[in-house]
Amino acid sequence: MKKTTAFFILCAVGGLAIFSSTISKNPVLPILAQSIGATTATIGLIAAASTITGILTSLPAGLLSDQRGRRPVLIASGFVFFTAPRL
Repeated sequence: MKKTTAFFILCAVGGLAIFSSTISKNPVLPILAQSIGATTATIGLIAAASTITGILTSLPAGLLSDQRGRRPVLIASGFVFFTAPRL
């Protein structure tokens, strides 16, 4: 397999993974916000903040992964995602 083909497949799989994560979160987020009493405007703000946060953290996380390696970054992010709901 050519390097360009393998790279394209890797990028496509990564893009689909991000898309599936976003598509699974977006329908649930407004329902959760509404269940805790958020108004329509607040739900829109929450959805926008979630998207903007994801965009702004992707580049620094990728750069950190390039510098430190994938394993430490994945372990740290797993720890953050595991402990965040429990705080």
